Amino acid sequence: LRPGSPLLGAAGGAAGLVHIYIVDDIPAARGAMVMTDGAGLIASNLAAMLPNVSEGALLPGDGGGLSPLGCQGRVYAHGTLAKGTLLACRSLPPGVIVLTSSQIKVEASASHGGSSGEALATAESQRLFALELIDQTRKHQPRLNAQLIPILEAASGEDGSEGRKRF
Repeated sequence: LRPGSPLLGAAGGAAGLVHIYIVDDIPAARGAMVMTDGAGLIASNLAAMLPNVSEGALLPGDGGGLSPLGCQGRVYAHGTLAKGTLLACRSLPPGVIVLTSSQIKVEASASHGGSSGEALATAESQRLFALELIDQTRKHQPRLNAQLIPILEAASGEDGSEGRKRF
């Protein structure tokens, strides 16, 4: 999260509470593409509690004591259904999950009390909250992805800029 992000001061979950926030997607600089398509965040304390899974199957062990950097799954809270990836984020307050608009597949009706931009679920409520894990990152040998190079180039600035020279 960037310094000054309102999510840095978002209400975190006390012991046993989970707060879910829905934020707008980040549009790409060019065209109608979305940079955050299907990608949300999960507080590192929640990521550390996730079981070790692969392709929907529970694996033995705790993943070597390491929490995943990311996972793929579905979140159901207050009648809202979301799916996509959740990346572990150490700068989020404990007990917080941030979903993007593109992750929402079923909107909650007004009778369920959910709406974008508000905390959707807390463990103290009588409403259902579920997180279904499908897959998660695993330990692999590092390798350079050719698709990453143009992304890094674009993020470093215009041709001839100081950022591009450092790149």
